[in-house]
Amino acid sequence: MSTSKPPKAPKRPKPRGVGDARLRAQKGPDEAGRWWWRAEVYEDGASRTVWRGWATEQDAVQAVAAIVARNELDKAPTGPDEARTVRDLMELWLGRQQGRGDLSPHTVTGQRIAARKVVAAIGDVKLERLDRGTLERFRDLRMREGGASSTVRQELVAISAAWRYLRELGLVPDRTLPSIRHKVEPSPKRSRVTPSRGDAVEVLAFMDGWSRVAAHLYAATGCRLGELHDLRVNQLDLDDALVTVSGKTGPRPIPLAPPAVASLRAWLAGRLIGRPEDPILGVTSETVRTNLRELIHRAVAAANAERERRGATARIEPWSPQGFRRAAVIALYRSGVDVGIAAAVVGHSPTTALRAYRQVSEEDRRDAIRLARLGYLDAGDVVDLDAVRRRK
Repeated sequence: MSTSKPPKAPKRPKPRGVGDARLRAQKGPDEAGRWWWRAEVYEDGASRTVWRGWATEQDAVQAVAAIVARNELDKAPTGPDEARTVRDLMELWLGRQQGRGDLSPHTVTGQRIAARKVVAAIGDVKLERLDRGTLERFRDLRMREGGASSTVRQELVAISAAWRYLRELGLVPDRTLPSIRHKVEPSPKRSRVTPSRGDAVEVLAFMDGWSRVAAHLYAATGCRLGELHDLRVNQLDLDDALVTVSGKTGPRPIPLAPPAVASLRAWLAGRLIGRPEDPILGVTSETVRTNLRELIHRAVAAANAERERRGATARIEPWSPQGFRRAAVIALYRSGVDVGIAAAVVGHSPTTALRAYRQVSEEDRRDAIRLARLGYLDAGDVVDLDAVRRRK
C-alpha cells in the first residue's frame, strides 16, 4: 500500500543584487506565497537595511529597483527590524501611516498624538506581555490622567490597528489582541454662554500674555478660533488699523478699533516679532486651541473671587472662546448694521449668520413692535428711531 509523500517545502529564492543593494529572502513563505525580504547595502564593512517587507520575488525586486533608480538608498527607513516592545509597535505602524497617500494630514496628526500617549504609558512593555490585563491597565491609567473617554477609545483602536498591521508582516506574535470594553461617555454640551460687554471687560483684567491679546482680538473681530490662532504678522496692518483673516470664505479684511490697535502695538513691541511669517500671538496654534478655554475659565474664577471680596452676589458664568465670537456678532446686529455687512465681517452668509448667531432678546422684540407700529391705529404717533438706537 503506497503512502502519499508530504509536499516539499518551497525552495527559498536565491539572493540577488539590485544595483548597489543585496536582496535576500529571510523567512517564509506565508499563506499568500510571499517571502520576508531584506535589501541591504554595505558601507565600510557594515550593512544597512534599505528596504524590507513581505512580497513576491518580482515585487521585491521592483521595490528595491525603484529605490535605486530614485537614488534614495540614503533615505531608506531606519526603524527596528522587528517589534519587541510597544514602542517599536507604534513607531513601525506610524511610519506606514505617514507614508499613505489616502490619509489626510489631520488623520495622521491624530494617530501620531494617540501613539505618543500609548508610548508614554506602556512603551516599554514587551509585546509578549501585551494582553488583556495590560490593555485594561492602560485604559484605567489614561482615564485617571483625565483623558476623554472618546480619546482613550481612539488610543486603544490605534494599538489594535498597529498590531494587525505588524501581524501581517510577521513582526509580532501571531495572535489576536483582546478587545477591551470601554464605554464612551457622551461629550458635554458646548457652552452657549455669551458674555456681556461688561463681563468681558471685567474678565480681561485678569488675563495676561498671549491669552489676553487673543481674547481682545477675538472680541474685536468676531473671527473664528482657527482664524485667530493662525494669524501671522504679515496679516496685520496697524497703520491702516486692519487685520486680514483667512477663513472658509477666503481672506477678508476686518477694521480694528483704536483700543485693539494699541493693545497689538504694545504686544508686538514687547515680543520683538519681526519676521512676516511669525504668529502674532507668539505661540503655536495647538497651544491656543488647547489652552485658551481653560485660561478664560481661570480669569472668570478670579473675577468672581474679586466680586465676592467686594460683597457682590452676582456671579459671571464662564464661557468658551466661541462666546467672544457670538458677542461680537450680536453687537454688530444690535447696532443696526446691515445684515450683509455683518456677515462679511464675520465670514458668514447672511442666512447662516441669522440662523446661528442672531439672538433675539425681549428688548429686541419690544423695539420691533414699536418700530413696526404694531397695534397703533392712528397716523400721528411717531417713533424716535435715534432714541431706540441709542438705547442699544
